[in-house]
Amino acid sequence: MFEGTNLSEGRGTTQPFEIVGAPYIDARFAPSLAELALPGVHFRDLRYVPTFHKHAGRPLRGVQLHITDREVFAPVRTAVAMLATLRRLYPGDFDWRTSDGGVEGTGHRHFIDLLWGSDRLRRAVDAGEDPLPLCDPPAPPGRWAEDAVLLYS
Repeated sequence: MFEGTNLSEGRGTTQPFEIVGAPYIDARFAPSLAELALPGVHFRDLRYVPTFHKHAGRPLRGVQLHITDREVFAPVRTAVAMLATLRRLYPGDFDWRTSDGGVEGTGHRHFIDLLWGSDRLRRAVDAGEDPLPLCDPPAPPGRWAEDAVLLYS
């Protein structure tokens, strides 16, 4: 999901998709993520300089994700929690990428909306709402839904 943001997702390093960072991230990020106590993951503060892609050649600060228990690690929930933390800590710097017309049929939409399937995640994060409920599976239909399609009882 970080492809839809202004963060480097580690391309141009030896650890792509294990690390994320940006020029505006400071020492608060890793401890703030640790406070969330997300299951199965540890966040290590790091600095790096990507050789290409976003922020190429610029010193960045960010985190490396260490999966400590793959049985309980929830990658989507973790990424969503990270996005909300970024917006909270860096409201004037964290931003969403928009298409420039290079993706056929997307116009100038936010890439995160395309990745998520709707604008609900972006709008929740931007509004400062808790976006984690968006990661929950939908509730099974209630009895009323079943009754609506039964012809005979």
